[in-house]
Amino acid sequence: MNAKKLMDCERTKIEKWSEFQLPNVWKLRGTIICLLIFGIMIALKAIDNEPLWLKDVL
Repeated sequence: MNAKKLMDCERTKIEKWSEFQLPNVWKLRGTIICLLIFGIMIALKAIDNEPLWLKDVL
């Protein structure tokens, strides 16, 4: 396989991946869930009664 064929093959694979996108509803849900989890983790870190597993994670 020569370099040109290899580059064309890789280009088509990248184009297929770039065409895949989630609907905006799922992007929004994912963003909200991530921000909520991050906020909860920070709040638990600020509270003295944090779980033992949280000390290892943060």
